Amino acid sequence: MSKRSCQCNGEHSRMFSFISGPGFSRRQFFRIAGTGVSGYYFARVLRPIDVLAQAKVPTVGTAKNCVFVFLAGAPSHVDTFDYKEDADVMRPPAVNGQPLNLMPETYGGIKISRTLLPNLSDLLGEIVVVRSVLSKALAHELAQTWAQIGRSPTGALGNVSPNIGAVVALEMESRRKASDVLPGFVALNSINLVGSGYISSKYAPFQVSPAPTGLAGLAHPDGPSRFDSRWGLIRDLDSPLRIDSPLGKSVDDMGEFYKSALTLMGSQEVKQAFQYSTEETTRYSPPPLGNQRAGQSVFGGACIVARNLLAANKGTRFITITLGGWDMHSNIYAGNNSLLTLAPSLDYGLANLIKDLQSKPSPETPGKTLFDDTLIVVQGEFGRTPGYNGQGGRDHFLRQFSLFAGGGTAGGQVIGQTDRTGNRVIDFGWHSNRDIRNEDIFATIYSALGIDYTTVRYDDPIGRGFEYVPMAKDGVYEPVTEVFKPQLPARSRRVI
Repeated sequence: MSKRSCQCNGEHSRMFSFISGPGFSRRQFFRIAGTGVSGYYFARVLRPIDVLAQAKVPTVGTAKNCVFVFLAGAPSHVDTFDYKEDADVMRPPAVNGQPLNLMPETYGGIKISRTLLPNLSDLLGEIVVVRSVLSKALAHELAQTWAQIGRSPTGALGNVSPNIGAVVALEMESRRKASDVLPGFVALNSINLVGSGYISSKYAPFQVSPAPTGLAGLAHPDGPSRFDSRWGLIRDLDSPLRIDSPLGKSVDDMGEFYKSALTLMGSQEVKQAFQYSTEETTRYSPPPLGNQRAGQSVFGGACIVARNLLAANKGTRFITITLGGWDMHSNIYAGNNSLLTLAPSLDYGLANLIKDLQSKPSPETPGKTLFDDTLIVVQGEFGRTPGYNGQGGRDHFLRQFSLFAGGGTAGGQVIGQTDRTGNRVIDFGWHSNRDIRNEDIFATIYSALGIDYTTVRYDDPIGRGFEYVPMAKDGVYEPVTEVFKPQLPARSRRVI
C-alpha cells in the first residue's frame, strides 16, 4: 500500500484541531488566567440538578490520578506490544545495508523487542497489554479527537464534547483541598488537543511544553512591587463592574481564574513542580544512536513533570502526555524518525516514570505508593498494517494496542490475542467477547477513578444529554474489568 492509498489525505501533516475547544498555553494562561484551578477561593461543588439521577454502577475506585500517554501518529503494534515474527509481517532482514535485529525476547509469555523497548521489557510484570482494541477511524485528526472525547467527533455532540481530562477535573473538584493550587487537568507536549468543550473553561487543560527551567511566567519581569501596583489598578477599575453585574457567570468565572493565577504565581511548590535537572533529563532519555538524538529528551521531560505534579499533590488529577512522530508510512526502520529512534524515547521516559512512582509513597494512602494511586494508560489513535509497503513503512490500520499500569491494575498479563500477522483477533480476552473500543477504555478509566461512567448530563447546549460514555447506561460499553484485581462483576449488556 502506498502512502497515497492510506487515505489519510495528509492529516498527519496538519496539526490543526479537529474541533475548536478551549485550551490554554502557558503564555495564554498567565495572560488571561484560563485554567482549571480553584485555588483557595473554591467552594465544594455539588452535583448539578441537571445531571440525570440514576442507580450507581459499581466502580473500581483504586486510582486517584490518571496519566494518559498518547502516541500521536499511530505506532506499529506488530513491532511493539503485539510483536510478530519477521516473516509474518514482512520485516526486512536488513536496512541500508545493515542487519535489522530487533532482538525479540519472551518475558513471562510476552514477546517484545529488546532493541526497541529494553527498559519496559523488564517492567512487563507491572503492565497490562491489551491487544483486542479496535479503532473506529483511520484519519489522524478524526481518530485523535475520538480518543480524547470517547465518541464520534461527527456526532450530534462531537463539536462540544469535552476531553476526558476535563470531565475528570470537573468530577474531582469536590475533592479539592484548600492547598490545591495546581490545575486539575494538565496537558504536556500536546498535539491536536481537545479542550473543555461545552463545560466550564475552568476545567480546560493547562497546556505546557516542559523545560528544565520551569514556567517562566511565574514571576513578573518588573518585580513583585510593580506587579502588585498594576494588579491593584486593574482591580480598582474592574471591581465596580462586578457589583450586580448583568454580564453573567462567565465574567464571574474569569474573576476566579485571575485569582487562581495569582495563587500559582506565589507558589514555590508550583515552581518546583515544573523544573527538573540535567541528571534527570539524562536518566529519562535514551542514549545516542549515532547522531540521532534530537528531541529525544522532550518526552522524558514531560514524564518528569508528570511525576513532580503527582508528588506535589496539589490538585492535578489528570495528565496527558503526547509523544508524536509515529506516522511511519516510509522508512519505519531507518532514518531520524523511525522506530529505532522514537521507541527508545517512549521506553526510557515511561519506564523511569513507572519506577519513580513506585519509589514514592502515596501522599494520601498510607502504605501505598504513587504508582498504586496512579492509573497509566498508553495508546495511539490506531495501529499500522502488518504488510510492509513499497516505501519501507506501514500504513493505517484499525487494529491497535493499549497499555495499562498502576492504579490497581493486574500487571504482567495480556488481554486479547491476534493471529500470527496481527491482522485479526482470535481471542478477545475479556468478558464481553468483542473488540475493545475507545468508549470501553473511557469506561475503564472512569471506573478506576471511582467516577460513574454511566452519568448523563442534561446541561449540554442542545439538551440532548451528554453521556460520559455513550450508551454505557444501556450496557453497550463498559469497563474492561479484567485489567484490575479483584475484578468487578460484569454488567448486563447489549451485544454490538
